[in-house]
Amino acid sequence: INMDIWRAFELLNRRKWLILFSLVVTTAIAFGATRLIGSKWVATARITSPQALSNMASNTAGEQRSNTDGVTLKSMQSLYSAILLSSEVLTPAYQSVKEDLPKGINLTQNIEFELLGPQLYEIHFTSPSQEKSQLLVNALAQSFVDYNNNSNTAQIKKAVDDLKKELASESEKLENARKRYRDYAERNKIIASSAAQGTAALETIEGSKAKLNEISRELAAGNARQASLQGQLNELNVFLVNRPILNGPRASALAAELDRVSSELITMEARRGSAHPDVLALQGQRKDLEKRVRETQQIEDAIAIFGQKVSQRNEVQKNLTEVNARLAELNAQTGVLRGIISTAENSAVKARNLNDPYSSLANEVKAQEEVRANTLGRLTNAQKALDFAANQQPMVLLERASDTNPAIDTTRGRTLKLVGLSVICTLIGSCILVLGLDNIDRRIKNLGEAEQLLPTRILAAIPQPEGIVSYSDMAQVT
Repeated sequence: INMDIWRAFELLNRRKWLILFSLVVTTAIAFGATRLIGSKWVATARITSPQALSNMASNTAGEQRSNTDGVTLKSMQSLYSAILLSSEVLTPAYQSVKEDLPKGINLTQNIEFELLGPQLYEIHFTSPSQEKSQLLVNALAQSFVDYNNNSNTAQIKKAVDDLKKELASESEKLENARKRYRDYAERNKIIASSAAQGTAALETIEGSKAKLNEISRELAAGNARQASLQGQLNELNVFLVNRPILNGPRASALAAELDRVSSELITMEARRGSAHPDVLALQGQRKDLEKRVRETQQIEDAIAIFGQKVSQRNEVQKNLTEVNARLAELNAQTGVLRGIISTAENSAVKARNLNDPYSSLANEVKAQEEVRANTLGRLTNAQKALDFAANQQPMVLLERASDTNPAIDTTRGRTLKLVGLSVICTLIGSCILVLGLDNIDRRIKNLGEAEQLLPTRILAAIPQPEGIVSYSDMAQVT
């Protein structure tokens, strides 16, 4: 821009009221826009679920351990977000605060579910009103917890009911199988059969093998303990080959003698001096006593350690004897059980070869009993789970939105920032617009511009008239 700086200031000063008016209008518009937009309050409620981690772990059994954490948490996030935005949760929540459920609005912009960990969650609700945001987030959290707890209990109760029906059906089938079994036995006057013998043999084999496995594990542990005790015993025997013997007085007696000689030496040095032959002789006697005290003390310590090692060896020998006796007993039991298993296997083979209708009926009864026992076990576990779910809720509302956990105004300070920004932008824009329009105007406005534009030197200039000038006035001036 070809413009003098002082002229620019002069131009801006002439247009100051226009610039000021632009600032006022822009500030009013910005302030009104912030009032129309309103504030955004975000309220938070926290939920904890002590059973979530174990439930998700059981649901993802068989997956790779390295993928469990990421996949499980992501699936929990998606699942709980979908539940929170479902009509089963939203409708009771809005009804509890006497609000109508918004229609045609994307609630995902106002409601957010955040997974802080496997056992801790947060629900966020955004609203222009602080009170409304806190009421609705508490209602949503309570509705979410109630829905989850009721759904969990309902699923377990349905499983219990299904298992009861299944158990009743299996019991009826078992009773029919037993009736056919009894009728056939009574009709054919059968007291005992190959099927009963085979069943007894199989039970004997299973029980004997189970005991044999227990004995094998105990034998392995016993052999390991035997080897350890034998190694300890060998080390102790090597240590106890040479027994230390103390010849002469004990260290305490020598220490008393040393004290006596030291006292006598001090007295004699005071009387006769350190160079006297008797003093030198007592000094040599004291050194000899000090050496004997040290040696005797070492021998006594070795004797004490020897006694401890002897006690340890006796204890190890006692334990080793007990272990050897137990191993001998287990080996004997192993031989007996193997003989029982061999005899029972022969009986089972003979009974299996007798393929008669009575044996088939017995096998049918046994199979039906196993099916019913399996169903009964599943029903017992399901009833325990139902009792646990009834006594302890799987999900708890940990912290509601309240005065201690208030909603946060995310738009705080926005009005001041927007108004300040609009003032700055308007001021700069107005100044640029005024200077730009003046630069576009190519008319000569003063003598300085004329000197810059004309190629020759200007000798004189007609002053600009002030006010309205007519032709008669111009004639008079001339």
